[in-house]
Amino acid sequence: MWAYVILLGILVVLYVLGMRYQDDYINKLEDKKRSLTFLYPSVGFWVRKLGLFQSESTKRRIEVYQLLNPGRDARKAYCLELYHKFSILYAILFITSVLGIVVQASNHSTNLKNLQIQRPATGLGIKEQTIDVILKENEKKVEESFTYSIRPRKYTDKEVRQFKKEAEDYVLARMKGDNESLNHVQSSLNLLVNIPSNPVKVSWNLGGQDLIMEDGTLNNKNLTEKTFVTIQASFSYEEQEEYKEIPIGIMPYSWSWEEQAKEGFLKMLKQLDERNKEEETYTLPSRTEGYSIEYRMPEKENAKKFFFCGGLGCVVTWIYWDEKTKKSRKKRDEECQLAYPNIVYKLTLLLGAGMTLRGAWQRIIQDYLKEKKGSPEKVKYVYEEMIITWNEMENGIPEIEAFAQFGKRMKLRPYLRFSSLITQNLKKGTKGFLLQLEAEAKEAQEERKQLARRLGEEAGTKLLFPMLIMLVIVLVIVMLPAFLSFSKGGL
Repeated sequence: MWAYVILLGILVVLYVLGMRYQDDYINKLEDKKRSLTFLYPSVGFWVRKLGLFQSESTKRRIEVYQLLNPGRDARKAYCLELYHKFSILYAILFITSVLGIVVQASNHSTNLKNLQIQRPATGLGIKEQTIDVILKENEKKVEESFTYSIRPRKYTDKEVRQFKKEAEDYVLARMKGDNESLNHVQSSLNLLVNIPSNPVKVSWNLGGQDLIMEDGTLNNKNLTEKTFVTIQASFSYEEQEEYKEIPIGIMPYSWSWEEQAKEGFLKMLKQLDERNKEEETYTLPSRTEGYSIEYRMPEKENAKKFFFCGGLGCVVTWIYWDEKTKKSRKKRDEECQLAYPNIVYKLTLLLGAGMTLRGAWQRIIQDYLKEKKGSPEKVKYVYEEMIITWNEMENGIPEIEAFAQFGKRMKLRPYLRFSSLITQNLKKGTKGFLLQLEAEAKEAQEERKQLARRLGEEAGTKLLFPMLIMLVIVLVIVMLPAFLSFSKGGL
């Protein structure tokens, strides 16, 4: 209990010390009807006092809030969100401490008031109680925690008799259920075993005719006339028990037209099968006992299977297309990386021959279009991106911006370096540009060799599993005749 009191005291002190704090975010709060805003001043005071806004993690979170709240003050949005979160935590701790104090005080006052033990309410059963006891004698003292069982109060004989009478009246009044009376029973009986606010328990002995089931339903479909049975109700409280016999008049089952038709048809089928048991086939009638009959074979119930297969197909399709997209992206990146050295090399040669950067770019595109014209399906991603860049320049976009966008669209490090070299050349002039391109071409060639080596290793790994399967097949072919010859020799 003291832990809750201390926690509550700390919360109150924290609130009082910071309740007068104000800042621009709180003063200009737009939604002042928002819950727990009265805690914002105190929370804001301690947030500032502890320097939570100065940490690196806070700065990163503010950057995220800037992305989530474009056009707004990200610092303000994060600050108010932080105030609200801490206010919720404060409210939870406050409610927890108050409830803890109330529950502890309630337990103390009800279980051990004036050194008197209070028994649990009747019907709740035995309750385990733990108390701390201090035993003293002169200078001696011992402290011990004891756990003992407290039984509920036992009713007097007079009270038990009254409860039994109430239970009997309650059971008899509700036993008939939807029937007219217990002398004319055609539907289920209501066989109660527990009585509300009554300690008496009820049990039933339904006799040996099996006309009444334990749940009160009737087994009267074979009855042709009214039948009387006597059931026994037992009313018990602890060791005391009383019995009451109750006569029940059970009527024959009231068949509906649908039930009569179904029962009659089943009976007809059994008779027809019995009469024609020596025949290979027999014909079902089209009419019987006043009603016509139509037949059709039931369709196979495949709905669940189709549903499962359809759902599985959707999942597999989703995974397949997702993997296909990933593979296409990987293939595109590999293709662009392999093409990179050729592009840099061609551009270096054309610039060295005296062509301008724009002219060299156009020449590389023209060579690609000629090659593509011969085989239209042979599309190369990097050259298509170069065509987009050329079209942008033709449409009036500055060359620096067009080449910079080319590198960003490629999303590969070599092309980012490449576009950076070109934009620097356009800004600072052509001095040393060819040397830089030659160095880039050599580096690109080395990267291509490494990429080709890695792709070869991956291809070898993919071939490993088929080779293992072939090895197993060869072993089976070689060893199977030997095993067969051994088995024949043993015979």
